[in-house]
Amino acid sequence: MSSLRAGLLATTLLAVGMLSACGGGSKNATNDPTPPVPPVITVSVSMPATAGVPRGRQRQFTAVVAGTVVKDVTWTVEEGAAGGIITADGVYTAPISGGPFHVTARSVADPSKAATSEVVLTDAGFRMLNTSTLVPRISHTATLLPDGKVLIVGGSKCDVNGCSFDLFRQSFPFDRLLSSAELYDPATETFSATGSMSIARAFHSATLLNNGTVLVIGGLNPGGGSVATAEIYDPATGSFTRIGDMARGRFEHTASLLADGRVLIAGGLEGNANDFGFGPTQTAELYDPATQSFSPAGDMPKAAASHTASVLLDGTVLVAGGGGNTCPSEGAAVAIFNPASNSFRANVSLPERRAGHTATTLNDGRVLITGGGDPCDFSGFGTPSDTAVVFDPGTSSFSSEKAMREPRSGHSATLLADGKVLVVGSTAELFDPATSSFAITGDPNVPRGDRRATRLADGRVLFTGSTSVAEVYE
Repeated sequence: MSSLRAGLLATTLLAVGMLSACGGGSKNATNDPTPPVPPVITVSVSMPATAGVPRGRQRQFTAVVAGTVVKDVTWTVEEGAAGGIITADGVYTAPISGGPFHVTARSVADPSKAATSEVVLTDAGFRMLNTSTLVPRISHTATLLPDGKVLIVGGSKCDVNGCSFDLFRQSFPFDRLLSSAELYDPATETFSATGSMSIARAFHSATLLNNGTVLVIGGLNPGGGSVATAEIYDPATGSFTRIGDMARGRFEHTASLLADGRVLIAGGLEGNANDFGFGPTQTAELYDPATQSFSPAGDMPKAAASHTASVLLDGTVLVAGGGGNTCPSEGAAVAIFNPASNSFRANVSLPERRAGHTATTLNDGRVLITGGGDPCDFSGFGTPSDTAVVFDPGTSSFSSEKAMREPRSGHSATLLADGKVLVVGSTAELFDPATSSFAITGDPNVPRGDRRATRLADGRVLFTGSTSVAEVYE
């Protein structure tokens, strides 16, 4: 919700700036004898302060150069060959041992300007696949199937201009929304086409049901509106089948598989982009796979979108944060859904407001909540947070805040086989529930947001989206 409001405010500021540039001021420049003073432009180079690289493996380094049209840099390893090897394109090969080492990017336009990343060798990290996804996409879903393959569905196709999803600036590529789907086979590490949905959609949800099929619901359609349609993907036939619609169209909602096989669909945004009519809803619905139909569930205490929903060990569902209709209270709300009564009850609020965060149920039943932005922070456009908290259902309380390596929003958090949580944005780190602390691990080669993380049957994690490049954490 914060990103939508940020886009609206940015559009307003842009319009004001255009009016001012077109003669909004009263001063006549032609009568002013004072010559204009040329702006002082300073070249700068920036890159992450630290980088985790698996021992003996490669990582693609990138640097951002500002203040000049010449964006080229030269790469060096401060420790020489003992600290690893880096190519002219920034591909770094790490040694097997030692460190920390230091990789430096120096501006070609102004060699006095440079930035350095400290390299820490790690025992685990990312490896780029030799094959790519069939379509580069964002705002899609990725679901692990019973046979170990991953179903990748919908989203928006990226093009040469990149991936954009700013609804209020009307730069969201509604005309590039996808109905296609593809399968990733971890045995061969290849992608292949499968059946397509009946409509194109993005920001939808996909939930693996107990019978092995996948429920795909909601999202945005090419017309810029929220949709209520639902369909089922059957891995046995590789095809989608339309079923009954939800009562309301919604996107940026949550869909949680309950212990009895039903699916709780909660919150989200509804409306149409043409009239800036998007708004969060507090409604919730239940999908029954036995009848393939939807029925109302009790409303949430507050409207929410870009929130999280976590199934707890007792079968209840923790709904946390998200953008709502009112400030300053929105974004800190927490509610518990009880499947026995089909109703929500309010719970203790988050220590700080969050939307676009993650929530991961740990093996001991607690829930790790990381990052996100403040949906009421209009001045900072929902600046991402670098904090994390742990919710304890036994005491209905939150831990003190823990600091992560970087501020994150729209990132991923995946429970690993060893009980730790892999948190990934432009960098990666591991949360250890035993010590309630974060530790550095190997960083991704594609440091972009809106990527989907899917834990595979063998414990590795597949990352897709933002580009056609896919990689695994292992």
